[in-house]
This record gives sequence, C-alpha cells and structure tokens, in this order.
Amino acid sequence: MDPLNRKQRRAAKSSGSSSGSESEGEGSGSGSDSGVATSPKTVASPKAKSKRSRKDDLSEFAQPANVDMGNAGLYVGIAALISFAPAYLYSTVYDLSVSDFGIGYLIAVVASTALLALSYHVVCTYNYAVLSSQRKQNSTNSKVQKELGYSAAELETISRDVTARESVLYSLVFNNVVYLVLFFFLAFYMLRDVGTAWNYLTSQVITGGVTYYVATSFSK
Repeated sequence: MDPLNRKQRRAAKSSGSSSGSESEGEGSGSGSDSGVATSPKTVASPKAKSKRSRKDDLSEFAQPANVDMGNAGLYVGIAALISFAPAYLYSTVYDLSVSDFGIGYLIAVVASTALLALSYHVVCTYNYAVLSSQRKQNSTNSKVQKELGYSAAELETISRDVTARESVLYSLVFNNVVYLVLFFFLAFYMLRDVGTAWNYLTSQVITGGVTYYVATSFSK
C-alpha cells in the first residue's frame, strides 16, 4: 500500500477528530452560556418576592370588622370593671362617699372606661395585623399543610381564629398592667399629698389618658 495514502488517511482522521472536538466544545460552551443566562432569572425571582413581602402594608392583615365589633362589648365591660375598682377603693377605704362625690366618680369612671376601651382596640388591632403577617407564610406552606393534615383554607381559618384570641388577650393584659401600675404610682406616690377627692380624680383621668397614649405609641 502506498505510504502517501496512509498519511492522507491519518491526516483525514486527525482533522475529523479535531473538528468533532471543536464542535463539542462549541456545543458545551453554548450550553453553558444558555445556563448562565437563565440561572439569574430563577435566583432573582425569590429575592424580589421576599423583598416585596417585607414591605407589605399591615393594612392587608387588618382584623375583620365583625370580629372587631364582637369584641366591643368585651372591651367596654372590662374597661368599666377596671375603672370602677379605684372608685370602690376610695369610697370604702378613704370614706369618699358616693353621695358627696358622685359626680366626680361618674366623670372619672366614664372617661377612664372610654380611654381604656379604645386602648384595648388599638393594641389588639395592631397585634392582630403583625401576627397575621408573620403567620401568612405558614398557612400557604404546602409542607405545613401536609404535616398538620389541613387544607390551605382550613389552616388559614384556624390561624385567623387563634390570632384573634391571642391579640385580644395580649391587649387586655398589656393595657390593664399599664393602667393599674400607673394609677397606684400616681395616687400613692406622686399625688399622695393632694386632697383625697382631687387625688382620685386627677390620678384616674391622667392614668386613662397616658394608657391610651402608650397604646397608640405602641402601635405606630
């Protein structure tokens, strides 16, 4: 066999293999380029969603109107009970009788009841919105739904009910503690040298106003 033909065949094989490797290199390069081009889209999307969720307005998670109105009677009743306690204390322990100071008691109890009930409403509404925004992700999480055995709608309903009860309880405890601590501090320390009637009236009204101020400042 002619040596030249052998050389030509070897050259053809070597050129074919080199062109094949070049085409494979181009194919892998184009594939990698396309992968790089598409990967930022899949990564950027969750980040954009997480940024948007952090900036969500809490008004989206406002307490339902029917739930809020259902608590109105509870707020007024407990506020009246808490406001009446100092009046009972002064009328029995300090002999500031209702017949002598009935109008003063009425003004102080009504004003304090209104301010305390509003404080309950403000703190409960804000706390409900905050908790709902934090728990929204769990109610829509398929893994959580599977573990608990509830559908998304059932889990959202349960979460809403529990959040409403927790918000009401937290608001009652928070405002009552602020109210009682502040009243006894004013009545028995700051205004202890003031006359009994003015001591009670001033302490009661100031306590209700400051409690409402603390509640609105807390929910900003």
